[in-house]
Amino acid sequence: MKTALRMVGIATTIIWLMLALFIVTAVYSATLLEINFEEPRFYVSEDNVPTIAFIIEINNRGYYTLEDFTLETEILYQNTTQ
Repeated sequence: MKTALRMVGIATTIIWLMLALFIVTAVYSATLLEINFEEPRFYVSEDNVPTIAFIIEINNRGYYTLEDFTLETEILYQNTTQ
């Protein structure tokens, strides 16, 4: 029984060390991100829908990949008065 408890203790210690290592490398990796903002771009489609594009460029030089991340927001105003 003592051997089993000792092995559980060793396994728990290894898991905590791995978790701590991941947290440290994730925080360090986040400090290596470069974020650049471009000028807003204004478009009007053929249907007279105005569009504003805010381009944000993220250069990831860290340990963990960040690929193909897209965030889109649509704001609609519908005039309900008649």
